[in-house]
This record gives sequence, structure tokens and C-alpha cells, in this order.
Amino acid sequence: MFLTDSIRIDAGEWSELEAAFRAGGGKRNTRMEDEVADRVLTRGWADMIDVDDLIYAQDDRLSFVLGAGLVRAVGRDMELGEMYVSRRPSRADPAPVVDRAYGIPQLSCFLIQMSRLGFTIDATRFCAATQRASRDRDWMTLEERIACDHLSRRRAYPPVTLVSSSCRWPAVSRAQESVVQPSGARVSMFRDGTGKVARIEIRTPNRTRERVPDMAAS
Repeated sequence: MFLTDSIRIDAGEWSELEAAFRAGGGKRNTRMEDEVADRVLTRGWADMIDVDDLIYAQDDRLSFVLGAGLVRAVGRDMELGEMYVSRRPSRADPAPVVDRAYGIPQLSCFLIQMSRLGFTIDATRFCAATQRASRDRDWMTLEERIACDHLSRRRAYPPVTLVSSSCRWPAVSRAQESVVQPSGARVSMFRDGTGKVARIEIRTPNRTRERVPDMAAS
């Protein structure tokens, strides 16, 4: 992953962090999360952080440790400024697309937290990539689906209060605005003329729940 206005964790430091994680038995390690946060804050955010492994780590728990450490760093210093998250293009794949499933659940939580802290996130194609990944791994909750859709629009408005964290949004094209859940509930997103989500609605046989984003804050 490539984060501008931030700091570089080079290959040597990554190896140290990975080794420490493995030595701890691969368990959640708050001390290590604090260490990541300390390194970020101590060295400042003037350089770049290059942590592709946050997404591509073979062990999702390791990617979570790095993501949690970065979130902790941001939580300690709210003056870090805007952050843009995207996949660096390569010769083989010039489009900045996140196209592998490793660490994506943790990355989505990381992006959501960053957005809630007021950071500007550029994840324009993240949503489509996670939909592709979820065809074989249907982990994506409605909360993550909606949050990623919001993040893809560079925080044109603050994230809405999420209507549900239990519904599942299957792998569908971005053009599809409404899906029916196995329970019979229909989840719909309604956009205004500019493409922003104006309303989110969940209809069940007994009631309808909806949420209107606070457009005045945008």
C-alpha cells in the first residue's frame, strides 16, 4: 500500500516487525502495535510509508497489527493532515487496483477508521476489487461495502451512520443499486444527480429502515 504525506517503513524494518510478530506466536500484540505507532510518530510523516505488506501479507493477523499500529499513530496526533491511500501502478498492472484478497478485511477496517478520524482517503477502485475478492470469500459486511463506496469518492461527505453491520452485500457490479438478501430483506442505495449516495434503505416484510447522509457537513 502507498500512503502519501506519511513515512517509509523500509524492508529491513518490515523484517524486524515480522520477526517480532512470528516470535510472539502470531497473536495480537498491542506492544507491537504501539511500536509501529511510535516509529511513525517519532520519524514524522514528511517521508513516505511503503507497506504493501499491509495488504499482501500472507497472514491477515500480521496485516492487522500494522494497520492497528497506524491507526493508533493517527489517534495520537490529529494534526497529521490528509492521507491518500491507493495501490501503486506497475508495468504489469498500470491501473492502481487492489486486486488480491490478502489483508483486505483489515485494510477495509483501517480505511474506515482513518475516514472517521477525518482523513481524506483515495480508494477509487478499492470497492470493485473487494467485490471481486468476495466472490470466493464473502466476508464483506454492508458496513464495509458502504464505507468503501464512500471512501471511493474522496470523502465528498462524511461517512453516514451505518444502517446495519449484519447484512451481507454479495459480489455485485457497482451499477447495481439494490440487492435482495437470503432473509428477504432488500438493501438499496439511492444516488443523487452527482453520484453521491443520498439515501440507504433496508426493506423487510415488517419495516423499512433508512439513513440520509448529512450533506450539510460536506
